[in-house]
Parts: sequence; C-alpha cells; structure tokens
Amino acid sequence: MLSTVVQAFAISALKKLEASGRTFIDYFAFKVLSGLALPGIPYWTGAKEHYESHPQDYQAVYDALSDDESRDVFTRLLSFRLNYDIFADVLLHSQSAGNVL
Repeated sequence: MLSTVVQAFAISALKKLEASGRTFIDYFAFKVLSGLALPGIPYWTGAKEHYESHPQDYQAVYDALSDDESRDVFTRLLSFRLNYDIFADVLLHSQSAGNVL
C-alpha cells in the first residue's frame, strides 16, 4: 500500500501512477466504492447547491468556451466538485486498461 499527498495536478499524479505499473485507486473513488464511513475532504462546500441554483450560469460558461479541450476540462472540474469524481472519464479509460481497482 502506498499513501501519499500530492501537491500537483491530479492528472500528473495519475500519469505517474500508470507508469509505475502498480494497481491504484484514489481516495474519492475508494470512499465511494468501499461503502465505508470515511470522512469527506472539503474542497468547495455548497458546490452542488450552487450548481443546482445557477445552472444557466454554468451553461453560459460552457457555451462561451471555444474549443473541445476547454469544454472537457470544465466538465471534469464540475464532475469533481459535484461528485468527487477526480479523474472523470480518465479513470474509466484506465480501468479498461486494468490499472485501477
């Protein structure tokens, strides 16, 4: 077992973990999948409520983004803030490669 605090972008940490060849899982996925009563990690209190009460603002930001990469980054950021899904579809891709529990 390896446990670490990463002071870098999550995607950078993911790439290093994938390169290591080890099996891994992030805390947020472990919390969801384990069913254990683990403490949450506060990162933006009220994110879901804010999103639900201002959907038109989030849509306006998305619509203003001019390229696919920016829209993808925005969608992943929202996914994390709303669902603790730190890697969004990146994990699904890795999972199919057999790198994530």
